[in-house]
Amino acid sequence: VLFVHGINSGPGLWRPTSPSSISGQAAAIPGVTAWTFSYAHQSLLWVTRRQIGPDLAHAISCLATLSGHKVVIVGHSMGGLATQYALGQDHDQVAGTTSELVTIGTPFDGSKILTIGENVINGGLTEIDNPDVALVEALLSACAGIADHSDSNPCGLVSALRSPVGTALEAHSSAIRSLPAWPTGFPVYDTAGDMKISMLGHEFDFGDGAGTLASAIAHNTTGSPEIVRCQKSFWD
Repeated sequence: VLFVHGINSGPGLWRPTSPSSISGQAAAIPGVTAWTFSYAHQSLLWVTRRQIGPDLAHAISCLATLSGHKVVIVGHSMGGLATQYALGQDHDQVAGTTSELVTIGTPFDGSKILTIGENVINGGLTEIDNPDVALVEALLSACAGIADHSDSNPCGLVSALRSPVGTALEAHSSAIRSLPAWPTGFPVYDTAGDMKISMLGHEFDFGDGAGTLASAIAHNTTGSPEIVRCQKSFWD
């Protein structure tokens, strides 16, 4: 099983040394070995970068060859899109060495919050009465000067703005549309968070922070996606 992290992150996300972590639990299954793929130093770049998608494709092929088994991939956030790119390499030969992909909050259709953020900082949104814009502006203000390095934290998303990945992950971006088509019949299991935050009479679809629920379950191909829901109200 190969674990692939997301933007502004690294393999430490999986807490590989902890027996209670997802990678630790996978490693405890008889006959399973758990590996992590790192592109931490390029994690604000897009998946086409050699150290991300192409190197991931090489890692998948290498693991399959050495183990004699197909590789199961678990991709968090942009890690799922990096896998999509990798599977299309070598005329889909990499896909032939891969068993399935489990995604965790992968924004298949891009990120709404990054889209709004990119527009706000570039002066493209001035709708001060739009609650979504107001929330993003508040987030930008709250995270000013905070160097957070996690795509599971809202301030980590802020640091992605103005970066290549911030533009590439805008909703329905040309970068996402240009990714290789998914191999026919390839199994993808989506898992996603569905956070609803009610504030001052408005319900925000926060998804898992980086992407909305609709984006995170846009490519589930087997059964029903796994969705974890929670709701919180402030000042209603």
